Amino acid sequence: MAEINTGMSPTQAADSVASLRDADIALYHGRLRRFEDLSVISQCTNRNKRENVLVILVTEGGDANSAYRIARCFQMQYKKFSLYIPGLCKSAGTLVAIGAHELIMSDYGELGPLDVQMPKQDSVWEMQSGLTVMSTLSTLQHRATRTFEDFLGNLVRGSSSITLRTAAEIATKMTTGLFSPLYSQVDPLHIGEVGRAMSVASHYGSRLLEKGQNITEENLRKIISEYPSHGYVIDRTEAERLFSSVEEPSNEEVILAKSLGNLALIPWPPDLGFQFLSTELAQGQQKLSQEVKQ
Repeated sequence: MAEINTGMSPTQAADSVASLRDADIALYHGRLRRFEDLSVISQCTNRNKRENVLVILVTEGGDANSAYRIARCFQMQYKKFSLYIPGLCKSAGTLVAIGAHELIMSDYGELGPLDVQMPKQDSVWEMQSGLTVMSTLSTLQHRATRTFEDFLGNLVRGSSSITLRTAAEIATKMTTGLFSPLYSQVDPLHIGEVGRAMSVASHYGSRLLEKGQNITEENLRKIISEYPSHGYVIDRTEAERLFSSVEEPSNEEVILAKSLGNLALIPWPPDLGFQFLSTELAQGQQKLSQEVKQ
C-alpha cells in the first residue's frame, strides 16, 4: 500500500495509533465472505497480541455467518474491540459493528440497516433486500385493509337501505377481486426464507451485543426492521442515536485513514480481505508492557 500525502506509510501510521491505544490495528477491506473468518481467527490466534484491537472495516456487506464469527473472534481475543469506520460499512458490516465496544466514525463513515441480501426470484445473479420483500407484503396488507374500509364506507353512506352485513360482504368481494391477482404472485416459501434469514441476523445481533454492550435490543430491532431501504445511510449523527459509544477519530486515526487513501473509503476493487497494519509485538514485549502498567 502506497503512502498517500501524509508523510507516513500505513504501517507507520498504524504503529502510532497502536502505541496510543495499546491496541493492534487491523484492516478488513472487501466483502465479508464465508470462511474469510477462518483467516481472521488464524491471524488473531497466532499473533503476539496487545490487550486491545482497533479494526478498520470497509465493506459493502456479505455473509452474516462470517460477520458474526469475525466479531466474536475480536470479542474473545481482545479485552476491548474498537471498530473504526472511515468510509462505507454496510449490511453485514453493521453486524460486526454491533459486536464492538465502541465505534469510531469519520465524516465519511456510513453504516446501513442490518439487512439480508437474498437471490432474487427467477434470477441467477440478481440479489434483493429482505426489507424489500417484507415491506412489499406490509404495503399490500395495508392497502387491502384501506381499500376494504373505503368500499364499506362508501356503500353504507351511499344507500340507506343496505345493511352493514350486506355492505361488508360486497366490500369483501370487491377487495378480494382487486387484490387476488397481486397476492397470487406472493410465494409463501420465499416469504418464509426471508423471515428466517432476518431472524438469523437478529439472533446473531443479540448475542454480540451481550458482550459489546454498545447497543440495546430495542435499537437492534430498529436497525433490522425500521429503515426504509437496504441502502439507507446511517451516518455518525444517526449512529449516535443507536449506539452508546460513537466517537470522532483522533488526529492520529485521521492520518491513518488518509495513509490508506481510497482503501479506507471504498470496499472495491480489489478485495484485500483481512490483515494487521501495526507491527506485531516482539516475544516478551507484551508481558513487559503489562508489568509496566501494573
